[in-house]
Amino acid sequence: QRSKSKRHTAGDLLLTHLKPAFHSSDDTTDLSLLKSSPLVGSSAGPSTVSPSTLQSVAEQEGHVEQFRLVNAVPSNKFTGVNLYIDEIGLLKRLPLNQRAMDLAQRCGY
Repeated sequence: QRSKSKRHTAGDLLLTHLKPAFHSSDDTTDLSLLKSSPLVGSSAGPSTVSPSTLQSVAEQEGHVEQFRLVNAVPSNKFTGVNLYIDEIGLLKRLPLNQRAMDLAQRCGY
């Protein structure tokens, strides 16, 4: 039995465990896909994020995001359903996960 002081109760630990699986060590990030993004500055307007900053972020540890499909509530006996997605999957030109998309659609998204 674990003591209360060693019990970790905050956050989703699966996010931390999945980061290495979402990390891309090769040079597959295509920042040209962000050219039309309002986040990337140009000579015509203000910027909030530079292309070099975006590249730096893309090269860091995996970018995994939790997308909650079903909240854990008493009516479903606290059974939640989450998808874990690559935040920069589009920039890596990853294929769409049809199974995950179908599941999200069946959950109303």
